Amino acid sequence: MKTKDKLKKERAESKFYNGPEIEFNINDLADSTFKKLLLHLDKITGSPTEFPLTALLASLAGTIGKKAYYGPDKHRIYLNIYALIIGPSSYMYKSTAIRNATLDLQQIQKMLHEKYSSEFEKWNLGDRK
Repeated sequence: MKTKDKLKKERAESKFYNGPEIEFNINDLADSTFKKLLLHLDKITGSPTEFPLTALLASLAGTIGKKAYYGPDKHRIYLNIYALIIGPSSYMYKSTAIRNATLDLQQIQKMLHEKYSSEFEKWNLGDRK
């Protein structure tokens, strides 16, 4: 896999280049699981940092759904995220960023579901005695 610097140089030399990129600085994020996951995705995708960030935000928004809202119960405002990743075919690694973001979240969900199932089974068996 090419390094981020090589990819950035290729993109700058591309006919699709429109000027300097406005880059997202991961270090501006507070230390959190989200930041760790984004750093991991940024390292393995080879795409601009904004691509895994966009994929991760959209995936998390879909996961959260209507469980999060703003305002009192009668006047709930549900937050929406509309995400769009645009770039030339192949070398921008758009699909790679999306696939890795969703795959990691699926693995986390599977691990948490297994933990829940195990604890529920223990509780259920203990309840019958």
